[in-house]
Parts: sequence; C-alpha cells; structure tokens
Amino acid sequence: MTGNTVTAQHKALFLRMPKVELHCHLLGTVRRKTFEDLVRKHDAPLAPEDVAEFYRRDGKPVGVLRVLRALESHLLLEPDDFRRITGRLVESVGVQRI
Repeated sequence: MTGNTVTAQHKALFLRMPKVELHCHLLGTVRRKTFEDLVRKHDAPLAPEDVAEFYRRDGKPVGVLRVLRALESHLLLEPDDFRRITGRLVESVGVQRI
C-alpha cells in the first residue's frame, strides 16, 4: 500500500480476513434470560419493560444507562452472578470451557 491508496487487491484481502471481536463490554453481553433471572434472584427494582427496552434494537433504546447502573448496583452482587454472565459469553463465542 502506498500512502493512503487501497487497491482492489487490498480490498479483496480485507474481505477474506476472518472477523474477530476486538473487545466487548461485559454488561452489553448479558443474555435477556440471564438478566431476567438476576432481576428475580436479587429482587431488583426493574420492571419487565426496563429489561425489554435494554434489548430493543430498532432505534435508540431509552434508559440504557439506568439499566446498566442497575446491573452494576443490584444484579451483579455475587461471584456466581459474574461467573454466569462470563460463562454465557464464552459459550456464545464458541470457546470451550475448561
């Protein structure tokens, strides 16, 4: 590549490269069922519609920061809570647990 020139060959190479997750935000990986289970387990002050809004993908979700703060303050309280969400993340990316 010379300067900022990207050739058709470069583009073809980039398209063939496998895609990887460079990073992810752990709280953004929580599965809906896990989230709902944690709300019940800890009797968290979140309504079902709050949880549903967190998973809305059509437009800008409302109250996401509030829900993330609830995850931090009311739901992820015990080591098992973290083990559960990280275990689900590992499963979802196809890594075998040891």
